[in-house]
Amino acid sequence: MAPSIRSLLALGLVFAIPISSASAQPARTLPAVGVVETLRLPSSVAWRLDTRLGPAGAPTMEEYLPPGQTNKAWMQMLTIQYLPLATAPGEVVQNVVDSLRAICARVATLASNQGTQSNPAAAKDGLPDPYRVFDVMLHCDSPDMSKVRGGTTSLRKHEVIWFKGMLGIAGNYLVQRAWHGDKIDPASPLASAAEKQAWATWIAAVGLDLRKR
Repeated sequence: MAPSIRSLLALGLVFAIPISSASAQPARTLPAVGVVETLRLPSSVAWRLDTRLGPAGAPTMEEYLPPGQTNKAWMQMLTIQYLPLATAPGEVVQNVVDSLRAICARVATLASNQGTQSNPAAAKDGLPDPYRVFDVMLHCDSPDMSKVRGGTTSLRKHEVIWFKGMLGIAGNYLVQRAWHGDKIDPASPLASAAEKQAWATWIAAVGLDLRKR
């Protein structure tokens, strides 16, 4: 399912194409126009790299966990997909939504936004600005494991995913922050308005940096 690389593989949603506080993200370069594009993650949450698909300098997907959590015992997870320009992040999210609707007793949209973000440094250098973004927060309630293809994905009673898609000039990006549990923890984004706002602030700060080579 959406929260992890293993889950995405199980649902057939990983494209075969081309962070610790957020460690340095790989940069994408457009030699023809002399531009370097880098994904920016807020450092307000500590993450450590757990899994990477593709080479270190040009991954297709990365999966991060908080310190002390493992891919077999986690409550929060961060997944980044580095997509080519031909792959729209919104289409990837729609595939995930369709898969969730097929296995979850209920899928609720808890937040949804779309618009643009600006990079003042890029604009100052005469680089393309702003760029288009969207985000959506989903809650999958009571997934039916018998409907999960492959049968190896472990889902909890409550799966929360907050997606953010960004349309860059060197490529597109999809960031997914996830939480799951069999009970609704009082400190989770499902129960705590303050925690949900903290997630919203974090998601809003995810962005792209452009600079000249």
